[in-house]
Order: sequence, then C-alpha cells, then structure tokens
Amino acid sequence: MVTGFDLIGHNRTFQGHWARRVGAYIIDLLFVFAPLWTLLYFNGERAAWVYGVLGGAAIYAYSVGGEAIFRGECGSCHTMDGYRPLRKLLSGRDRANIRSFITMLHEYKPDMPYWRFMTPMVGTKQDVNDLADFLDTKVNPPASNGQAVAQTAQK
Repeated sequence: MVTGFDLIGHNRTFQGHWARRVGAYIIDLLFVFAPLWTLLYFNGERAAWVYGVLGGAAIYAYSVGGEAIFRGECGSCHTMDGYRPLRKLLSGRDRANIRSFITMLHEYKPDMPYWRFMTPMVGTKQDVNDLADFLDTKVNPPASNGQAVAQTAQK
C-alpha cells in the first residue's frame, strides 16, 4: 500500500504541493494569528476559546478576500465555468502566470494585447496577489489523495 510518505519522497508535484501548504500555514501564523493573539494577550484576554473563535473569524476574512475581488473585478464579465469561463481561459497556467496576467491588467499599458477587450484591474498589489491565489486554487485545485496515488501508480 502506498503511503503519503512514499508519495512525498518520490513525487515532485506532491512535494511542491506540501511545500506550498506549509508555506501558507507559516504565512497564516505570521500575518493572521500572531498579531491577533498578541493583541488579545496584551489586552488581558486569557480565555482560550476567544483566541480560537477570533482566530477562525480572522482566517475566514483573510481567505475570502480573493473571492470578493473576483466578484468585483471579474464577475461582471466572467464566471468560473459558464459565460466567458475563467477556468477554461486560464487552464494550463500556474499561479505565477496567472499573477503575471493580472499584473498586466493592473498596469494597463496601451501596448497591452487585451487593451481593447478588458477593463483595468483596480486595487493594490495585495489585491493582485489575493486574486491570483483565488484563481489559482479554482483553476489548479490540489489533487485529492486518491488522484495523487493513481498518478504515482501510473508513473
């Protein structure tokens, strides 16, 4: 029977997936939980359930940012699978390529190939990153454990 340790030892895609997950976990700890927990601690809050509830609310707000930007920036002309489907338009692109495309729309230079068809992407660089993360998770969802085992078995 193939275990997760076997896959991580021999499958570069799986290794990259877990490296990104660990990196995302560290980013969540540094930028969401640590500041929140520090603020609570210095304000005298010591109840563990408060840390959990507020931490969960903060991570939820942090994670839905990309979807909100998608709805505001892209949703008037695109859907994920229906009209002008972004899943189809962005298929085959990784996160870096998706971010590069969004950055091009954000800068909106006159020599841009999409200048006549696309509106400029407004917002901050963080909005560009959040939208790229959101679209990458929709276009390139991580393989489920069963799919990863089947892909490794085929190799």
